Amino acid sequence: MLKNGDLDELKVEERDTEALEALQSIDILHAENKQDYTLRFRFKENAFFSNAYLDKTFVHGPKGEVARAEGTKIEWKEGKNLTKKMVKKVTRNSLIVRNKRTRDLGNSE
Repeated sequence: MLKNGDLDELKVEERDTEALEALQSIDILHAENKQDYTLRFRFKENAFFSNAYLDKTFVHGPKGEVARAEGTKIEWKEGKNLTKKMVKKVTRNSLIVRNKRTRDLGNSE
């Protein structure tokens, strides 16, 4: 059911650990076709996002390979998006501050 290749998008980085402290449970929801499934990550209230749960759905192709993975859109709280980091650039006349995407979860803006 869950193969190593399925986990590539679920890798945990050091900066994720504080948000994961709010993780309460992980449920597996099987599709009617018995091949596709959804991992439902349930969270208590936390400082990073307002979602009570995040889903990651794995849809398989005809040979059993993961054809695509879809995730819940994460509702990040202001300044808490773990896929971006603040980048400061100082020029001769100004300070430029912007968010730079550090990774793509496929479901966050």
